[in-house]
Amino acid sequence: MSGTSGASNENVRDDTTRIISQIQRADYQGDQATLKKLYDALTPFAEDAQLASRVRYWRGFDMWRRAVNGFNDSVDASELEQDLKVAVEEFREAITKDPGFVDAEIGLISCLGYMAFMNRQHQARAEELV
Repeated sequence: MSGTSGASNENVRDDTTRIISQIQRADYQGDQATLKKLYDALTPFAEDAQLASRVRYWRGFDMWRRAVNGFNDSVDASELEQDLKVAVEEFREAITKDPGFVDAEIGLISCLGYMAFMNRQHQARAEELV
């Protein structure tokens, strides 16, 4: 996608913007299944040269919020932790692609905090996360 024309780049932006809007709505509604589908929907755009850091951020945001919503819905802890791990990977990738991207750093820190909380009974693991 990095070598696409201006019109194609505009379409990619429109497509990602539409998906991001849907992520925000699904998060607000606590719609776990839709959040997972939308994470996958952003996959084709994850390596776009111009959008990669933002797409990776929104993929991370999606899984982070899926986990946070899951805490409210009593989702199994292993599923929550897996979602947070995926979010951490996405936020780290966003930071790699744009080292000054503060929102991705905030998301990363929040995910690690949730994971430390979840591992509070395992002192060494919790300290590693902090």
